[in-house]
Amino acid sequence: MCIRDRTPYPGTALYAQFHSENRLLPGRSRTQFGWSHAVFQPKLMSPEELESGVQRTYDGLCRHFRGRLPGVLLKRWRLLIQNPRLAGILLAGSFRRASVKKEPV
Repeated sequence: MCIRDRTPYPGTALYAQFHSENRLLPGRSRTQFGWSHAVFQPKLMSPEELESGVQRTYDGLCRHFRGRLPGVLLKRWRLLIQNPRLAGILLAGSFRRASVKKEPV
């Protein structure tokens, strides 16, 4: 599953459209083009509202999938016993929380 806002990467039709509509935010570097930074002005909300909405959605889905993880692991216990490294990766990744790293604009 991929959650992100529409990102107008340079050289794409979406970038050209947002550029012609003057909706690209000034001072954004290429490192900020991705899911965690709004690089354009949405029509019905602020860029900050877009960023926080994406983060809230991601957080909610992470809670949902972390809650389901024990049942999935129990169903696949043979696979995990045969591949202890896989078990370690799954358990380590299930408790991490992605957060938006804000860069200076």
